[in-house]
Amino acid sequence: METPGSFEERYDKLLFCLKSLADMGETISGVRSIEKSADAILHIVLGTMGTSRGALLTLDGHSLTVTAARGVKIGKTYSLSDEILSELERIERNLLLRWEPEFPELLKRFCDKSFADIKVVLAVILRVQRKIVGLLLLSKRFMNQEYQTEDLNVLDMICRHVSVALYNFDLRKKVRAINFQLSRKVLHLESLHDIGLSVASFKPKHETLQEVLYGSMALLDARKAFYLEIDDRRLKISALVGVDEEKLSSFISNSLYAKKLLAGKSLRFSSSRIVKGIFGSETFLAVPVRTSNRLFGTLAVIGKETKRERPTFSNDDKKLLEAFATQAAVALENAEMQEAIIEQERFKKELETAAAIHRLIVPAPEDLPSIEGFNIYGHNYPCKEVGGDYFDIIPISSNQFGFVICDVSGKGLSAALLVSTLQATFHSLFQSNMTLIEIADRVNQMLHRNTTSETYASCFMGIIDTSDGSIETINAGHNEPLMLRTSGEVKKLSVGGFCMGMFDFSTYSSEKAKFSPGDIIYLYTDGISEAFTPEGEEFGTVRLENLVQSQAGISPKKLLLDVERAIREWTKQFDPKEGFPHDDFTQLAIQMNT
Repeated sequence: METPGSFEERYDKLLFCLKSLADMGETISGVRSIEKSADAILHIVLGTMGTSRGALLTLDGHSLTVTAARGVKIGKTYSLSDEILSELERIERNLLLRWEPEFPELLKRFCDKSFADIKVVLAVILRVQRKIVGLLLLSKRFMNQEYQTEDLNVLDMICRHVSVALYNFDLRKKVRAINFQLSRKVLHLESLHDIGLSVASFKPKHETLQEVLYGSMALLDARKAFYLEIDDRRLKISALVGVDEEKLSSFISNSLYAKKLLAGKSLRFSSSRIVKGIFGSETFLAVPVRTSNRLFGTLAVIGKETKRERPTFSNDDKKLLEAFATQAAVALENAEMQEAIIEQERFKKELETAAAIHRLIVPAPEDLPSIEGFNIYGHNYPCKEVGGDYFDIIPISSNQFGFVICDVSGKGLSAALLVSTLQATFHSLFQSNMTLIEIADRVNQMLHRNTTSETYASCFMGIIDTSDGSIETINAGHNEPLMLRTSGEVKKLSVGGFCMGMFDFSTYSSEKAKFSPGDIIYLYTDGISEAFTPEGEEFGTVRLENLVQSQAGISPKKLLLDVERAIREWTKQFDPKEGFPHDDFTQLAIQMNT
């Protein structure tokens, strides 16, 4: 029969246990930190069980961490092998007394090695259903009392609550981590969107690159950044922030790194002494900047700024920078397209200006001066790219006039301006009473002094005396004009010298001839002899000479129109309003009246 004293003891103990469970419930619900909760839980357990030493360990994967303890240090983490975890999971009971045969040897060795100061006699596997969430290790009770069945029952109830509490803490921790990651991703997406809008707006390429660098630094909390452009299979430094250009050059001169970047590979370093020596930071991340069909270059960020002890660029950082680099590639493509459009507009305006200058300089057939005793006709069809062909008739006196035909090297505005200079020079020199050779020398010196070495002009010039039909000519590297007699005889006019402006030491000689009534001198530029079919066959000087020779005795206008018709048929370019696509088309014919 139970004595009154023993009944009262059990009653008091039951009340104490119930109060302990109530205190634990308040502790678990009122504290958000698992460390503080674990410490309070262990305090209650030790007080309830009547012992002074113990440890509460929490399990996360394979890591078992001392979260609360009396008698050993807190915070130490042990890595459990698959063997120990499997052994623990196979144990049916949660409460294990050291002297019982069910106490596993692996757990016994673990306690003896790592918790010798506690002298573990009781271990509790904390789990929810089959999932282990931790371990509770306890030493002997005060006065070396044994753990009674009632004590173990109470401890079992307490540990069920502790297991659920630890499980819930773990869930809350994971939920907070997920929420943090989601919030971070949302922030990154918003930043990516905002920066992408800024980068994608139309602006010059160098401004776009600067925004790309500052945007990538803001997005990944980096201190430095640079962009390398791939140009002709070489890495070219295009933009940088906070990076020494000389040191960056040494980095890309490393064949291993350069090979990977040229292949569109990513590079990531967390603790590279080489990278730190070059950039002053161990953390480095580089990703390719590309669209679906083009690799533009490499975008790199350096120096991760974070509160963590060992900062590094994570996989999420890499994915984020890759997404941003895709936007940057589109922005760079847009910038290049914009610059190309601006360049096209500039070139178009330059051509319009050049064409206007050319129209003012080169006379139309109806604007040619009337020379008594001579029939003159000439025309010019500029190429679609305005070129440098020029011809002119320049009255000198009542019985003399000069003529000239030139082909200036180059195209566009520069050629048109040079033609303008030549036109003014020829007009001034022909009317200065200089000899033809002196005129050629002066023009050559002027071109050589005032133009680059790549600029020159082929010219054919002459002076005709209308009183007796005499003619003096100089051929300065030009296509040989043809003097067509009424008899059908053809004379090539080739005496002269080098192209004008090519050499400062050039000297020139002239040749003289005399017109007979009906004779024609035919002058042209290489746009006629070098005209080609759609298949690429050239018209050629022989075919042109035969054509001109067959037209002996006809008027200059008819001769030029027949040649033009033949060239249009040859090139399949039939619209007279359009220039020839390959070169300027210029002819001049001078005939002595019968």
